[in-house]
Amino acid sequence: MAAIILLSTCACTKDGSSNDDSGDMIRIGVMCHQVRSAGLFRDPLGGGYDIVLASEPQRLDHGMEEPPVGVHLEIDIPSGLMGAGSIDLASQEEDPDWTFCYSAGSADDEVSLKGYGDLRYGRLAASFAAGVLHLEFHALDEDGMVVGCSFDGRPDIAGEYIWRWDM
Repeated sequence: MAAIILLSTCACTKDGSSNDDSGDMIRIGVMCHQVRSAGLFRDPLGGGYDIVLASEPQRLDHGMEEPPVGVHLEIDIPSGLMGAGSIDLASQEEDPDWTFCYSAGSADDEVSLKGYGDLRYGRLAASFAAGVLHLEFHALDEDGMVVGCSFDGRPDIAGEYIWRWDM
């Protein structure tokens, strides 16, 4: 049942309404925001990927001490999940080297939520090849909050972990 509810609320249009798949979007709760910036850091030892999407144009090619401007979604993905097709995140075991987690928020609205394996429901499909990132993430956290994104494009490539503001 949760999957049906989640899937019916995940598609966003560029104007923030639902029921239309319009490309690169971040969803937090009932609000949708167009992705205007993306950054990716790949752990040189193959431990995983740190991906940051933001609703405002900005460079995401470096470590950040503060969250990006506007609405943002940060996802850490273990290497084993990258390119593995559509994965049920609730059934994934913790990776000792790189744990799946996410952080989403908006400084303007003082919205912040985080997930560390506490998903009631979640699906992820992610791949990165030839400089192009494909990312589909849709989840329902333990408190019933919907969070997700769709992205296909070329992210800024960072030489260090991007999501440093919560460390």
